[in-house]
Amino acid sequence: MYIRESRVKNKKTGAVYVSHQLVETVQTDKGPRNRVLFHLGRLSLDPAQRKTLADLFAARLAGQSSLPGLADPELLAIVESAVRNNKIHQKKRGPKKDPAASRPRGTAVLSPDSLVLSNSRSAGPEIAAYTAWEQLGMDEILLSAGFSRRELRLACAVVIGRLVAPGSDLSTHRWLTSRSSLPEMIGGDLETVGKDPLYAMTDRLWSAKEVIERQLVQNSQALSGSAETVLLYDMSNTYFEGTCRGNDLARRGHSKEKRSDCPLVSFSLVVDRSAVPSQPDRSREPVEPETLVS
Repeated sequence: MYIRESRVKNKKTGAVYVSHQLVETVQTDKGPRNRVLFHLGRLSLDPAQRKTLADLFAARLAGQSSLPGLADPELLAIVESAVRNNKIHQKKRGPKKDPAASRPRGTAVLSPDSLVLSNSRSAGPEIAAYTAWEQLGMDEILLSAGFSRRELRLACAVVIGRLVAPGSDLSTHRWLTSRSSLPEMIGGDLETVGKDPLYAMTDRLWSAKEVIERQLVQNSQALSGSAETVLLYDMSNTYFEGTCRGNDLARRGHSKEKRSDCPLVSFSLVVDRSAVPSQPDRSREPVEPETLVS
């Protein structure tokens, strides 16, 4: 919608008559066409005022009222006069003969049956997780732990995958390459990465867990502004099928899952008053009092 200037020259006298119209562009079967909404007579306005006037017309036709003092009174008077004169003109002409034939408004019509969904991927959880990754300074932590910059994106994908879609290494690979928008967020060629690099990165992160955990605790406390006050110490265990002869953490004990026939591995977690984990641990002792250190 814009203000168009029209110039008509009298062939006999050579005089040029200038007038202005409010024009909108509509889409028709023959392509886009201009349609005159209001004849405004001759206006003495600069280009910036014409743009403002067109915006005021658009708001007025949409049923919006201008707040007093925010718009030029002269331009508002032009709008109200044009709308009022148009109503009087329509009243004199009477109702349209064919009210069912509505004029085109330039609105595209889209059939729901024509819509096709393809390559749908999740984004919300990934955005939240990646924001936390950045706020906790995970890139700097991994660099200090000996990771290369090329490894940072893959490490980020492994960690966020376990957070957003917990599962095995294989399920993390499927999530990353077919269901997640994370590759688009952090760049690289993660969408086509193979399974083996993900498996290797999981082992790489585990080998650096002591450094990562220690710096994460410091960054988390700095971010939350909490002191090192222990709020909760919790302990649980899980069982393993088989003898676990190669696992020196496995012990017999009371299983919360009623599997006392299997070796147990106990694990604990200490959090501060803001529920920020400060010391995860695995214990050889299946009895809670024996895991406490004064």
